[in-house]
Amino acid sequence: MTHYQASAIRSNYGWRQNRTLGQKIQEVRRFGDVSRSVLAIVMVLMLGLFYVSQATRAGSLANPINEMEAKVSSLKEENQSLSVEVAKMQSLDSLKKSEVAGTLTTPSDTQFAD
Repeated sequence: MTHYQASAIRSNYGWRQNRTLGQKIQEVRRFGDVSRSVLAIVMVLMLGLFYVSQATRAGSLANPINEMEAKVSSLKEENQSLSVEVAKMQSLDSLKKSEVAGTLTTPSDTQFAD
């Protein structure tokens, strides 16, 4: 083998090696693009799961609030009915103390109809 042949083989081998290295770099770049895409998809899915969990949590907290609001409205209605009853009682007391009620007599014999 001559010196020329040996150098040609060495240069050809080096060219193949460089080409393989260039192909490997391109593969790594392609893998980098794929991994970035996968990472972006995973991040979007994680944000979606976080949003859904927060929305579900807010919905689960709304049920006790609705129950409390219903209880408040029923207590307000009860308060109104009690204040009407108090007003009736106060008016009966004031009627008994009035001048007209003082002149009235109580019946001696009361009978109920059957």
